[in-house]
Amino acid sequence: MHDFSWNSAWWVFNFVANYANIKYSYMIKDIQKVQKEPEDNFFAWQPAIEKATQELLKTNPEVASGFLTDYSVSHGEEVVKRWKELGEDLIRKYNDGYVQDDKRGWPRSVGYPEEWLRDVLKLRGDHFKLPAWEDNGKTNGLW
Repeated sequence: MHDFSWNSAWWVFNFVANYANIKYSYMIKDIQKVQKEPEDNFFAWQPAIEKATQELLKTNPEVASGFLTDYSVSHGEEVVKRWKELGEDLIRKYNDGYVQDDKRGWPRSVGYPEEWLRDVLKLRGDHFKLPAWEDNGKTNGLW
């Protein structure tokens, strides 16, 4: 698990979780929408899957096992595929402190929370100080 791979469910889910930490309050709505899609699908199909499995168990437990395995694997792969697409969508939509507004066609700046800005200044305040300006007569007083 040391090498990142979009083919690994672990990395795909952790990518989305970690990327969401950047702007969670903005991204959570997008995440919940995508999360709801497979959940609703699973709940809708669950009674039929259980009924089919019970019938298969009566006649051939091995086939029932294969049926459930195929169902679980295919749906798991579909969720990972959709979560990867979600990760790519989050990168596109929430990039460099901006939120891409698909209706307007260009990104809007959302800035950073006041508390975060204060913490950065406390920790690295000297980093943001500008050096003292010396004219030395080179600008003829224009500045």
